[in-house]
Amino acid sequence: MMPVKKPKIVFVHPDLGIGGAERLVLDVAVALSEKNEVSFVTNHFNKHHAFEELCDGQFPVRVIGNWIPRGLCGIFQALFSYLRMIYLALFYVLFINKSEKPDLFFIDQIPMAVPFIKLAGGKVIYYCHHPDLLASTPGGFLKRLYRLPINWLELQCTALSDVILVNSKYTKKVFQKTFPEITKNISILYPTISSSYQALIANSHFKNAEEIAHIPKETFVFLSINRFHPAKKLELAMDALEAAQTKLSSSEWGGIHLIMAGGYDPDSSINAFYFAKLVKLCENKNLMAKVTFLKSPSDNLKADLLLRCNCLLYTPINEHFGIVPLEAMTAGKPVIACNSGGPCETVQDGVTGYLCEPTGDSVANAITKIIKDDNAERMGLMGKARLEQYFSYESFVNHANKIVDKFLRGEDPTKTTSDSLNQNNQETEPSTEEHSNETRCPPTSPISVVEEHQNTPASNRSNSFSEPNHAESANGQNSISSPNTSFEENSTQLNSSHSSSEKAIQRSSDNLNLSNGSEPISDENINNVEAAEDHSSDFVSPTQVFKPNIVGGSGDKYEKWSPSSLLDQMLFEERLHSLPTEKGRNPSELSQNELSVSPASEAGNEDYIQM
Repeated sequence: MMPVKKPKIVFVHPDLGIGGAERLVLDVAVALSEKNEVSFVTNHFNKHHAFEELCDGQFPVRVIGNWIPRGLCGIFQALFSYLRMIYLALFYVLFINKSEKPDLFFIDQIPMAVPFIKLAGGKVIYYCHHPDLLASTPGGFLKRLYRLPINWLELQCTALSDVILVNSKYTKKVFQKTFPEITKNISILYPTISSSYQALIANSHFKNAEEIAHIPKETFVFLSINRFHPAKKLELAMDALEAAQTKLSSSEWGGIHLIMAGGYDPDSSINAFYFAKLVKLCENKNLMAKVTFLKSPSDNLKADLLLRCNCLLYTPINEHFGIVPLEAMTAGKPVIACNSGGPCETVQDGVTGYLCEPTGDSVANAITKIIKDDNAERMGLMGKARLEQYFSYESFVNHANKIVDKFLRGEDPTKTTSDSLNQNNQETEPSTEEHSNETRCPPTSPISVVEEHQNTPASNRSNSFSEPNHAESANGQNSISSPNTSFEENSTQLNSSHSSSEKAIQRSSDNLNLSNGSEPISDENINNVEAAEDHSSDFVSPTQVFKPNIVGGSGDKYEKWSPSSLLDQMLFEERLHSLPTEKGRNPSELSQNELSVSPASEAGNEDYIQM
């Protein structure tokens, strides 16, 4: 008897690095791999900065168009990302498609490949993490003129997809308001926690976390896990910690600690810039003894941290979905999050954690309540049960396979699976609630900075630091269809009356604001690192900055350095790590010229903050 031939599914993704979008499409690939033959096509893939399933050869990966630059002098990144994807699609269709004959293409992030694949007779499922045009910050006339054809192409290419999936009800609302011209059914496929990561949580202990943070066992630990990126609004955690001091007794205040762990890409000037900003903010707030920073922890250490902590602080505003709350729920931990975006669908206010206004005082009230009520353990158990009910890996696998199976049979999967949450009960949806707190408070105390050095295998780094790499849109008003849901105050209304892609430009995201009175981070100071230092008085460079111990090739420690700027300091640190290997000498033997770095030479992938 002839073996049944498996359908071929090709995943098309721009950059197979380590991020939330990459983790999600990889989870979909794993979910579909039992019944289908799965492979990846991408513009960029580095085995030293990718998830384990891709590094170990579980799925074939073909790289096309990596020779095309990502931008021109740090700008026009959106344009070049579209050009790279057009080249990929044309090359695949002209030279590979006929020999491999895929049954289905699964595309996400950049829809430019869709029309070329459709012209070649291919079938396409497009997964929208968030409309890409909302990743661009507003600008003047030239910026709007530049974005006009890009936004129009995104609309037209997305509309050509056979099936459109989104990652949450919030993203579905934003999608429909951003692209009112697209009237086809949209189906929700919620992300999940991979079975491998759940096994890691189940088999972990928190000995490593205790050793890394150097905190007493009885300490109440708040944990923040996110990329060190402005879109993640990490300064909100420090604002909340500062405000919490006057709400807690001296003994309660003395018994808490915040660990801020996050993805840190040494090639990203944004990461360096923002990390330095956070360190300086922590010093200014006198919270140095209360905060530990941890760069790019491995998955093992992240699992340890989740098990050791008492509560997760999740600070992004209008996050598309947010996988980190689910990771905390897997470890049985409560979640304090902002009352907007995806967390309104994953966190049940007052039951599995608290949903807060995006202010330090509101989050501080939740911190105070969870400590004084002594209910963290109960909330964590409720969160774990909620995860199993609505976001389990088994439900994710079943739902993904059901969508693909129906589509390959010629049926419309969105007619019966649209908005379903799990295989067993598609009518049940997670409730969403609004939580608000008040009162503002004054400053407080110190900081230890811990770094896992660059010898940590990139494939072991966390999948959650990177949720979709686009800067968040502040324009997406969430109006989830639940009687308990209302948070119009937390997001700026999308102008749904616009019906053309030209007008859709006006629905781009608002500038991201940093605390402490600083000006918004915009394209000018993110894409042009040289100018970033002068953009705000909050970035004034001290003559001498305390910096974490940096171990060179010989184990020598460098306690202090007098940089010309905080950004130079972070770039110097990364240069110091790489030079002993490059030159074959100890850092102490290197000349000042060898240790110096220019921002232009170090600027790399800008984490999809696009012009």
